[in-house]
Amino acid sequence: MIRDSVFSPPDVILFKNEEYFPVERKITANGFPRIASLESIYSIYSHQYFCRFGFSVNVVIGYGINFPLAILAGNEQSSLNKAIEYDPQQFLLRLRIAKQRYIDSFTMNEHQLEILSDVAFSD
Repeated sequence: MIRDSVFSPPDVILFKNEEYFPVERKITANGFPRIASLESIYSIYSHQYFCRFGFSVNVVIGYGINFPLAILAGNEQSSLNKAIEYDPQQFLLRLRIAKQRYIDSFTMNEHQLEILSDVAFSD
């Protein structure tokens, strides 16, 4: 359960707690979690030298889904003015979209899931 956050007003925190199982994972020298739905994030982490010094990303993953349902990022210093973490309404909208993607994924075939993966990663 999330109690508060620098980046989230109460309505966003309420939505996260009601609709998701929020987990905060700090990646350190102990290693990156090798979870199928985080492989795309791991690829960026392992191939971008600057990531070794620190970065944050909000990722929505779903049980049984091998790709992120949403990557809520925008944390490069050059893009702080457009980072979704600082826009609560856009952040909440993207969380709702990710939830709907997860629901929709139960009725999709392999090709449709592949398209959804491409869309989710390019958000």
